[in-house]
Amino acid sequence: MQSASPILAADIGGTRARFRSGDGTLELQTRDHAGIKALLTAALRDLGIPGEGLTAVLALAGPVQGDHASITNLSWDCDGEALRRRFGLRHLVFMNDLEAAARALAEAPPGDARVLRAGIAVGRTAVLSVSTGLGVAYWSRPAGVLHVEPSEAGHTGFAPGEDWDVEFLRTLERHHAGRVSWERVLSGMGLASIDAHLRQAPAMQPAEVVRRAAAGDAEAREAVRHFSRLLGVFAGDLVLSAPAPGGIWLMGGVLAGSKELFDTPAFLQGFEAKGRLSPQLAEVPVQLTADDRLGLKGAWLVAQALLRG
Repeated sequence: MQSASPILAADIGGTRARFRSGDGTLELQTRDHAGIKALLTAALRDLGIPGEGLTAVLALAGPVQGDHASITNLSWDCDGEALRRRFGLRHLVFMNDLEAAARALAEAPPGDARVLRAGIAVGRTAVLSVSTGLGVAYWSRPAGVLHVEPSEAGHTGFAPGEDWDVEFLRTLERHHAGRVSWERVLSGMGLASIDAHLRQAPAMQPAEVVRRAAAGDAEAREAVRHFSRLLGVFAGDLVLSAPAPGGIWLMGGVLAGSKELFDTPAFLQGFEAKGRLSPQLAEVPVQLTADDRLGLKGAWLVAQALLRG
């Protein structure tokens, strides 16, 4: 069925891609497609719309530089001009997926968010997404105007702070033949790696770790505890380095799937343990949302603004 909307918005990650055009929505598995052209061809076909004349905004899980972008965990390269010619698009904009999510959070924050710690939101705010990868973006309102900043902070180096962390780092260094980023720790496979390190066994799928933890498995629960603490360490470091005194939003499929298993006390332990600078985190709010469509919502908002302008 053809949509009357001249807009196509998409949130394309390492595991799944979500699309919206008018009232039509669609979800596809990204790894089922050979590249961005094949994915868009399938999306337009399944939505029943032509590409000709569309204003398209694609939120991508990777770095964006103008008309060129890549999806890190798929090794996909995206060329904007080639896509415009291939599909006859009127406008095409690439944006980072966390940039899109940050825009949605800033303009219409979900009302059912879980408050991990109340505080005072003043200044730049950060959003962290834990899913196939680890995404980060910031937003602020200098002079009352929304300003969103994408980031590749998830690819900074993992900084162990406890003896257990150091041992885990050594395991990851052997597995990945060198440098270990935070994304290797704080992602779906990061949770699986933590569990495997505790068991001294091959890694299982992240969903299986969560299932076992929910069933009361002691090692799986310990893996979730370490994961929650390390996420707190990373989030607290972002507050200091960005800086982001306006607060932290947590999102992403791993956290949504973990639900009540997420260990808030362990997270806050890691978040607040900043030595002499711990007082700077005392009033920083932290919230967690299970809304997995923030990237799509943000892309839709940008596409609407493009169409108006």
